[in-house]
Amino acid sequence: MLQCREDRGWSETDAMYLSIERHDNGVRCERDTDIIYDLAAGEAKFGTGATRGPSLRWRLGGAGEPTALLARLVDLTSAHDWIVRCDRVDFPPGSVAYRHTHPGPGIRCTLFGSLTIESNDSVSSYGPMEPWFEAGPEPVRATADADNASAFVRVMLLPAQWAGRRTITYVDPADADRPKLQRPTVFFDRRIELRA
Repeated sequence: MLQCREDRGWSETDAMYLSIERHDNGVRCERDTDIIYDLAAGEAKFGTGATRGPSLRWRLGGAGEPTALLARLVDLTSAHDWIVRCDRVDFPPGSVAYRHTHPGPGIRCTLFGSLTIESNDSVSSYGPMEPWFEAGPEPVRATADADNASAFVRVMLLPAQWAGRRTITYVDPADADRPKLQRPTVFFDRRIELRA
């Protein structure tokens, strides 16, 4: 079960929400599983800390926050130990992340520029401060704005064996050898403690 500051525990069969909020005047971590990204400083915090200016906050647990820009139900069973990763990916104009998957779900939010995300059954574009959810196993292709640099920040939930490792797996193995122009910056991998 997730170890939270709240008195409520989670059973192995519980599903919970991963949500993202925007706070223009700063925000404080209130739970052990809160993640904050300071938009001005380009820094991320996990579990403790606060910001004074515009920030994004991801929350794990509960029934989804009423102020959330986006909330999605995720299922973390005790079959794995889990980590939470916060990272940022920067794209030069017109660059592409070829069709790929990740081993866990997450919510991304465009910081600047725009990204077009193609999945098996849809094509969607996201501009500044627009979030989207990726379940992980579904292949996606991301194309950056042709004329401007673009970037997104994300929080993913991953099986613990992915700690410290890149999570991108290309659908076509030949794409793994193609030049990659996007630049990832990992802020942290933190274990989500389970308790009996």
